[in-house]
Amino acid sequence: RMNKYVKQGFFNTPKLTKMFQEEFGYPCNCCFSRSDIDFVDKTTVSDTASPRVSYLGNLSLNRHLALSKIAERLAAVVPSAKLAVYGRATEEISEFLEKDPNIDYKGFVSYEDVTRIIHESDLVVHAEYDDPFYTKDLAVAFSTKIADSVCSGTPLLVFANQNLAVTEFLNERKCAFVASNECELEETLRNALVSDAARREVVNNAIKVREECFTAPPPFEQCFNME
Repeated sequence: RMNKYVKQGFFNTPKLTKMFQEEFGYPCNCCFSRSDIDFVDKTTVSDTASPRVSYLGNLSLNRHLALSKIAERLAAVVPSAKLAVYGRATEEISEFLEKDPNIDYKGFVSYEDVTRIIHESDLVVHAEYDDPFYTKDLAVAFSTKIADSVCSGTPLLVFANQNLAVTEFLNERKCAFVASNECELEETLRNALVSDAARREVVNNAIKVREECFTAPPPFEQCFNME
């Protein structure tokens, strides 16, 4: 009902922007979350025998199950490596993570520590549990931490359904390693940790996306034009 009064729309993902533009016809703009994180080039893995791979973020929506799959495949690629997981969790999820032999659960850390850990890592990961119940709600979502991850200089790997807004964006821009299912996961991890050429390509594309999408003027200064 309110849409007939809207002159211009602002959305945080290209997918949502396109959906509203096509459905209602009024001008729509995509305004990404801004990132102020410093860029530190981490193209080269610091220790190939024991790379530092980190997840920092929300542990709801069964993400701990997706992270367990990443950790299992990581151990298959580099047996000495464990997935470091940072984030606040319920007692049940904490126990699950602490019992996983391939995960080093670190608990909650401040944002200042988050940026430091991202820069110290060789690879940061983002994960969404692939289940129709959750995928429906996540279809047009775009995690705010994606901006910091892409802009950091540390390669990002995402393990999520290929039809999510975040997955589509990263795949299109080729600014992250993306595995859409378990069959792709191990090879994607191997590529992300072993291939300097693949890491360089991802980081170079991330630099472009950083400038175009995440460090431009604040969203409404960038987009607001009501003429």
